[in-house]
Amino acid sequence: LGFQPRNVLEVHVDLPEAKYPESHHCRAFFEPLVQRAQTLPHVRSAGLITGDLDLGTGGMTMDIAFPDRPAEDATQDLAAKYAIVTPGLFEALGLKLLAGRTCKEQETAVTLIDENLARKHFADVDPVGRKIIISGGEFTIVGVVSTLKDFQTLDPTDGAVYMPLGSYVPGQMVLVVRTDGDPMRLADAIRKEVAGLSGEEVVAKIETADMVLSRMLSPRRFSMVLLGLFAGIAVVIAVTGVYGLLEYSTSQQTREIAIRVALGAEGAKVCRMVLWRGLRLTLIGVALGLAGAVAVTRVLSSLLYDVSPTDPLTLASVSLVLTVVALLASYVPARRAARIDPMIALRYE
Repeated sequence: LGFQPRNVLEVHVDLPEAKYPESHHCRAFFEPLVQRAQTLPHVRSAGLITGDLDLGTGGMTMDIAFPDRPAEDATQDLAAKYAIVTPGLFEALGLKLLAGRTCKEQETAVTLIDENLARKHFADVDPVGRKIIISGGEFTIVGVVSTLKDFQTLDPTDGAVYMPLGSYVPGQMVLVVRTDGDPMRLADAIRKEVAGLSGEEVVAKIETADMVLSRMLSPRRFSMVLLGLFAGIAVVIAVTGVYGLLEYSTSQQTREIAIRVALGAEGAKVCRMVLWRGLRLTLIGVALGLAGAVAVTRVLSSLLYDVSPTDPLTLASVSLVLTVVALLASYVPARRAARIDPMIALRYE
């Protein structure tokens, strides 16, 4: 996930522009709000972030460049997600600090980047202390944090930059509060604190991070459960069919097995012969099935995440299951037939 959603409360605040027209008006509201939230019972940490935590909206993006890179690289069209945060946000959201430090309250010319951006542009060097140009302004990278996944598109992100409040504070921000228990029990207390600062209702919504994730992932979860159910039924049908067909086919060879045993063939040799016959048929079927699977699963590629339509582990696992079932289906009746008295088997046939 890139963060720890458990026990996290999101309070979406939307200040009216008529009452908070300038950035310093917004700052006069949000800074005391964070301080008050941190003093509430059961609150472990609190912080602010712009946007919807970038979990599904994609977030704002800004052009970035690197002044210490060659000229041809510095002019490339690069972009990254952009969010304004307070220092307590990283602890409240459970983002891991991988290198460096977080920003301080009054710092303005510093930024933090996420792990994706660090890997993409600073694969061979330590990004801490490096310069980065964000929308025309130059900033110093002071830390690297874990990457927040975008659960709306599920596409790999180019990276993200986190700026301190600095001189610009927007009127729409999300107060993120980490608690030591059920976060929703603090909803009323936080509403009172907001109302005490604004004098009116400016809370757009209050929800937990788990609720946000559940809502965003529910369409994919439904597809996953449905496809998983159908896949499970398909495997059961395939296993039952393979077992039944080979068991019946082998049982029809009872007379042949009895004759071989009567003529002196060893039971183990007879079993190996039957097993090889069943295995050969199974391998032909598995090969044809794999070819069909590779062709069909490309249709489902849009529903897959971090796995290819020709995932070797998946195809190998299913092939192994069917092969083992086929061997059991061949072995059980062959072993049974090889152990019976040949005269009894022949008389029965």
